[in-house]
Amino acid sequence: MASFKPRCKARITLLLDGRGTPKPHGPYSVDVQPRNASVARNGYHEADTWNLEFDARLVPFDPDQLKQAEVRIYMWDSRGDEAGFWAIDRNEMIRGLADDDEGVLVGEDNSIKMTGRDYTGVLLDAIWDPKQKVPSGKPLDVVLQDLADGAAPKGTRANFVVVNKSSREMPIVGGAVGKKRSTRKKGEWVKPGKSYWDIIYDIAISCGFVAYVDVQSVDGEPLRPVIVLTDPATQTKETLRQAPRLAYGKHLQSLKVKRKLGREKTPQQVLVAWDPLKKQEIQVVYPEVRNQIVTVFDTAIAVDKDEQEFVPAPRGVFDRDLLLEYAKLRFYYRGRAETTYSMETLFLSVTREEEQAIGVDAQGDYDLLRMKPGSAIGVKFDPFNREHLRRLSVGERVQHIRSLGYTDKIAAIVATNLDTLSAFEQPYYFNKGQFDFDTEDGLKIQIDGVNFANALGQEQAADQSDQTAGIL
Repeated sequence: MASFKPRCKARITLLLDGRGTPKPHGPYSVDVQPRNASVARNGYHEADTWNLEFDARLVPFDPDQLKQAEVRIYMWDSRGDEAGFWAIDRNEMIRGLADDDEGVLVGEDNSIKMTGRDYTGVLLDAIWDPKQKVPSGKPLDVVLQDLADGAAPKGTRANFVVVNKSSREMPIVGGAVGKKRSTRKKGEWVKPGKSYWDIIYDIAISCGFVAYVDVQSVDGEPLRPVIVLTDPATQTKETLRQAPRLAYGKHLQSLKVKRKLGREKTPQQVLVAWDPLKKQEIQVVYPEVRNQIVTVFDTAIAVDKDEQEFVPAPRGVFDRDLLLEYAKLRFYYRGRAETTYSMETLFLSVTREEEQAIGVDAQGDYDLLRMKPGSAIGVKFDPFNREHLRRLSVGERVQHIRSLGYTDKIAAIVATNLDTLSAFEQPYYFNKGQFDFDTEDGLKIQIDGVNFANALGQEQAADQSDQTAGIL
């Protein structure tokens, strides 16, 4: 069994409000050893969140004096080497501003607790004024930078820079978000209640790109919040075959499967691709007509007449027939509702040797702390020598599996459900995850994996292209 030495530290930059002093001081930076910390990685449309608790004596300020606190949480496996510098980009799990803090400064607890979000929260809190109109007639990155500048709160360090990480030419934005676009010079109206981040994300999607918030260095300057504009993450059959698998009973403490009931109505799917050779946008729509009932793979699904969902196309796919097939599959999975596989593990990484032992063509060690939305992950139930087990009775199967070192409970589950286990072995995409650290219990990782839109079971579609896309 692998041995891990989980570590967690936090770097807190504090800005005081200056009460009781002639003028505000700071910012102060202090490193703390958390009693416990939690990082939740959500989809790129949402803000990632964090919680932190540490000894109040590490920060000699009354929490009531704090004006702002930026928190960076680092988690890593020290592998017994405690001398290395820990505050490096690779170990950083999240960076953002504290939303709330509370302290117990007297008594046995003597702690400070903080909660917050990554910098996406700044854009989510900035609500769009419906009296304004979204700029149009400009390149996508220019429009998003204009929106980012308008969302940045005055007096904070959260001034965003749009960073284009796509090799594609920037399309010209023109028209309303989520509607058929035009080239109105005055821009387009957006319904009330939308945040700046809603608009930025929707515009990027409608142009065939993905936008997300990160912290990076721009032009050699210190790290700062940025809005990254990039191509959608795409998984191929080959990468899915090599995707890491967590062996049930070895790596996993638990596995829960949850299936939602189907939606009453499903949005019309609009896929947008940009052909760099022809320098033109390709757009396909499925179903062609809204407010009707369509049958997809023998399933009747109602189309929402009032809603369209804009989706970036799989990277590198420009064929209209393939794009239409993918739009059809997305519509089908939205209508039938996706299945969520919730897993828990104490493993911080899996080695290439471990993966190859259970039949996965791994290309190297895989660090589970670095998983992000869109990453492929799967479950394995080997090694059990299934052909041999099928010839045994249930009782003999249990005995054999126990002899491999598995618990009585897992041995009973596998022995009873041997013929149905392969259904769980398809790869899923990392949808959400939580990383919980405690000084006594170490690190625990919770993963919510969701089936890909282009499922391996749909051979009729998979045979037409080696592209299986996980849209971020």
